[in-house]
Amino acid sequence: TVPLLYAQILQQIQPQFIVNLGLAAETPVLQLEKVALNTGFDAYSDKTHFALQPNAPDAYFSSLPVEDIARYLCQNGIPALRSNHAGHYLCNMLYYLSLQWCAQQGNCQALFVHLPFTTQLAAQICMQQHRAYPSLPQPVAEQAIALIIDWYLKYVQQPA
Repeated sequence: TVPLLYAQILQQIQPQFIVNLGLAAETPVLQLEKVALNTGFDAYSDKTHFALQPNAPDAYFSSLPVEDIARYLCQNGIPALRSNHAGHYLCNMLYYLSLQWCAQQGNCQALFVHLPFTTQLAAQICMQQHRAYPSLPQPVAEQAIALIIDWYLKYVQQPA
């Protein structure tokens, strides 16, 4: 159902740039994902792996220079690194579907960004579970997304 709903949303909106966001509890920095794999993981039934899209490529790679975006964020005071793939669950599924859709459209680019917990959420979890997680203040996360969009707008305006 997620792939069908997401495909409908993409078809309706016809985006040229997709920024997917997800939480990564253990990361102390923004992780900019380069690769999405054609694999899913069903945590609720036998914990098995499966192909997200039968007869489709094993992986899609973002055509964006992920390292450059990470560097731009770091230069603007936000810690970020390239990461090699978005995992095996919902984050990876959305990224794979985004990159697949962009590949089919030809005039679209996609990125997946894993964010640390917000400081407020990390504090709540700390109180409830007596466990600490890395975090960023929510305004910093919001600034990071704005900077990614800013970077992209400059990137697409560069002469070929």
